[in-house]
Amino acid sequence: DISPDLYGEQRGQWTQFANARRDTLEQAIFRVGLERGASFIGICRGAQLLNALMGGSMWQHVDSHATGMHPMTDAITGEGLWTSSIHHQMMIPSDIGEVLTIADSSTYVEDEKDLILKEEEFYDDVECIYYPSTKSLCWQGHPEIGNKEEKELFFNFIHQTLGV
Repeated sequence: DISPDLYGEQRGQWTQFANARRDTLEQAIFRVGLERGASFIGICRGAQLLNALMGGSMWQHVDSHATGMHPMTDAITGEGLWTSSIHHQMMIPSDIGEVLTIADSSTYVEDEKDLILKEEEFYDDVECIYYPSTKSLCWQGHPEIGNKEEKELFFNFIHQTLGV
């Protein structure tokens, strides 16, 4: 987990294993990369970190995402596919992020110290965000262990957003 300090929140009861030293080091790497005009690709924790550095925040705990695979939708084409998923936190993009994929897997999200039913309000389970201003692609799942369709979409997004 990234530290909730990165997005201005207190640690929730399910947030654990945050490593302040690692967060500090990775923020420094990001700043140096920005100075050099680098593009960024974050997978899982890396995606969460990039999202926080771009002004996004996190649901500190969601259910139904740590089971291995779940469905998601390409927000551009509307096509559905399966994504690899072994996380319990979920990105909330800032206003400058472009949501590329979403899922509807969580039933509950953490609000303060309790889990609340997601149906009470609209919550997107954002799986992939692109931040054009820093050329940052944030992919919540694990394409390296995913299926063929997930890997193809991941590399298509790299090509479309980063031109690589």
